[in-house]
Amino acid sequence: MRGQSVKNAMALLNLKEPFNHEDLLNQYQEACRKWDPARYAGHTNNPGKYMQMYKKGESKTKEIQSAFELLQQFLENPDTIKLPE
Repeated sequence: MRGQSVKNAMALLNLKEPFNHEDLLNQYQEACRKWDPARYAGHTNNPGKYMQMYKKGESKTKEIQSAFELLQQFLENPDTIKLPE
């Protein structure tokens, strides 16, 4: 199960094996910029739509953070997590 989570995290951050810490950090920063909730402030004058977009950005940012942490652990000790074939 954990190996599949690594694959999902790699897909979320648009990473392919092999990757290193620098690749991970670059993709993490790019994803954070793309989904930053504050980024949506000037996109609409409709408060309801803004809040909807803000909450989606907030949710996606949490997913990205979790994926980043999991992949950092994977890079530090790849033998503990087996990737599915």
